[in-house]
Amino acid sequence: MLMFDDNAPRGRKEVSLATMNAEWRKFILKDTQIDKRGFLAVVVPAQFIGSLDAVKSAHVFMPMQAGASTVVAGLTLLGTVEESKNRKEYLFGRPVTASAMLTVWKYKEDGGSINVVSDFLNQSIDGTPATLSLATTPNSKQCQWKLGVVDDKVSYEVVLTDTLSDKHEPSMTLTQALATIHALVSFAKKQN
Repeated sequence: MLMFDDNAPRGRKEVSLATMNAEWRKFILKDTQIDKRGFLAVVVPAQFIGSLDAVKSAHVFMPMQAGASTVVAGLTLLGTVEESKNRKEYLFGRPVTASAMLTVWKYKEDGGSINVVSDFLNQSIDGTPATLSLATTPNSKQCQWKLGVVDDKVSYEVVLTDTLSDKHEPSMTLTQALATIHALVSFAKKQN
């Protein structure tokens, strides 16, 4: 079953929960709450929150050359994965442990489309509406911040690993997470 019209024009399109049928609305809202602090609180299965270090074991991972050091928001660029000529992942961390991943997709050049749920747009990156979420999983201290921002040509997705305190609060404040995310997106915009 398609969520949206497959024949719709390509590009970025904002849709609202009200435009979706009940089945899709239920699917999208499952285990999701809008947190008044400015993010979506999402409970996900444990396999969705894992170590970003697994990316380094991919056969297409290209580690940074020895001596080449790029640091963004205190995180060192560990390497990249070029998924296609229009899609690239950047892996960042401290010294060898990955703690952030940035995916840049020039979806317009690929003839792709992205539907953005307007009800979930809770942040802004350089004037472009974005969706920030904090994913947690039962029985684990691991969590991940995730931001998706889509302009009229490029999609940026940032994942930051974090840990929860005993009070179930992330160690990074919202301000800290957004500052890191903004710096990573700014880095990507300069690369492309």
